[in-house]
Amino acid sequence: MDVMPLSALTDSNAVVKAIEEFDRLGREAFLDKYGFKPASYYFVSHQGNLYDSKALAGAALAYQSGVSEPMPAAAFSGGAGTVVKKMEELGFEIVKSQEPAYWAFCANPNRYRILDAVAALETDLWGIENSDIRKGDGVAIWQTKDKLGHRGIVALGEVISEPAEIPDVGNPYWVDPDEAAVTATRVHVRYSTPQGLPLWLDDPGAGDLLANLSVAKSRGGTVFKITSQQWQDLVTFCGPADVPNQRRSRMSADLPEAIEPESALEAINRIDADGIAPHRKNHT
Repeated sequence: MDVMPLSALTDSNAVVKAIEEFDRLGREAFLDKYGFKPASYYFVSHQGNLYDSKALAGAALAYQSGVSEPMPAAAFSGGAGTVVKKMEELGFEIVKSQEPAYWAFCANPNRYRILDAVAALETDLWGIENSDIRKGDGVAIWQTKDKLGHRGIVALGEVISEPAEIPDVGNPYWVDPDEAAVTATRVHVRYSTPQGLPLWLDDPGAGDLLANLSVAKSRGGTVFKITSQQWQDLVTFCGPADVPNQRRSRMSADLPEAIEPESALEAINRIDADGIAPHRKNHT
């Protein structure tokens, strides 16, 4: 199936037809049919109901083009930001969720020296593929299997910038410097290394905590969703974050330092009365 650019969507009636199908099938069946993941941030508001914006756009493209088969996510081009603009152009209201989302970013140590990067850097750039990642989200940095057979979480972190099309030039932790020169959709992440990290999949006590994460089960991909409960369990298990140090930052000086309301790293650093936390490049 040919890739349909989002710019091809011009018929608001096609969006209405997609909404009607969403209502008939229900959210889970609709997303499954078109191959989209649940939206993390942007929803179309219509007659008092909310609809996953990117999935709705993909279905609307199928209706407008008259294809007999669903337009799957893999054949759909355009990120969340462009979907928002297109839906607003077609007269639909967009609602943004205020809750942070949580992700696992996957690093292959044969391509990126992630342990060295986490030890040396305060902030780092990460490619995010075509995911709905935004500033304020929490991330778990997952290292794939190294020469010692270790794989698991080596850092936690927080997304501190909105996505931008930029290269990673000057980053010494790429095994192949040419990879750093590639322009891709990236975000800045501020690292944190709680006392319980790294946490390897085969560590005693890790048990189902890591094994149940989608990143642990996958044989491909670089960005994976983590539920809010999984995130809370991870932070509780790993313990309080490290004390901020003078590690080198890879973010531009003019990027904002604060995130409101309480950010993912503020939550990591917040310790309750019992001393337990309440709730750290995808290079594969």
